[in-house]
Amino acid sequence: MTANSQPTLRELVEDFLYREAALLDDWRLDDWVSLFTEDGRYVVPTTDLPEGDPQRDLVFIDDDITRLRARAVRLNSRRAHREYPWSRTRRFVSNVRVEETNDGELRVTSNVLVYRSAAVRELPSSAVSTTS
Repeated sequence: MTANSQPTLRELVEDFLYREAALLDDWRLDDWVSLFTEDGRYVVPTTDLPEGDPQRDLVFIDDDITRLRARAVRLNSRRAHREYPWSRTRRFVSNVRVEETNDGELRVTSNVLVYRSAAVRELPSSAVSTTS
């Protein structure tokens, strides 16, 4: 893309996906939830049925906007014991494909690689034995 040209649809979609990944990596969950419309859904299908219908098939997550907001609140608190302190993550988005459908919507697919490491909790000095 040159300085005078308009970004392509694929470039706009890629920028959106990169921004979403950055929000999640930076633990800006409230900002991530704000990307969703009021009627939006966040669905994580099982690996054995990736095209499954959440109304009929088992999925890992099927959250509406209310559940997404509650999830963000919980993960931002100490009640999410597995995520306190927060994991360190880095997402890599690639192979973005964009198809325009007949009804004016976009079908977007991509590959996302997530590296995750648990944050290290520091023990108080009184909990560490220095004697042999």
